[in-house]
Amino acid sequence: MQCKREQGIGIAEAIIVISIISVSFTSLLGAAVFFFKNGLEASDQVQAIFLLDESVEAVRFMRDESFLLNITPLVGTGPQYLDMDASGWSATSTNILIDNIYTRTVELTEVYRRNSDDVIVPSTSADLKTLDPGTVEVTTTVNWGSNTLTASTYVTDLYEN
Repeated sequence: MQCKREQGIGIAEAIIVISIISVSFTSLLGAAVFFFKNGLEASDQVQAIFLLDESVEAVRFMRDESFLLNITPLVGTGPQYLDMDASGWSATSTNILIDNIYTRTVELTEVYRRNSDDVIVPSTSADLKTLDPGTVEVTTTVNWGSNTLTASTYVTDLYEN
């Protein structure tokens, strides 16, 4: 007696193949959404880093125009927003939203130098220190959503203006 082989696919095999394809497609779609979301978050962070850098450059521009008129009045006034118009950069107390996402502030604070070696020290340092009127600390902050980036540097009155 010979066995007769049936040709074709059974319902069980079809269900297994469809299940495997569905799980694979769902996994690929989930991975694509994950990478797309992380890519957007990374691009937001890169934009924020560029805004931090631009903030420092804006303060340097203001310093180059006139340290006495543009920088000295802002020392110790708290966070300020940066605005650019046809004449250049300026600081303002009005919040400026960038690309409807980012808020950027700069804060200028006094700098003290240790008397013994002219190294910058905190104002709370117990060392004998002197205020350096020709140097300010620039702290710039960029906020978007629940994220914050902060950077600090020093700006000096290079041109004695």
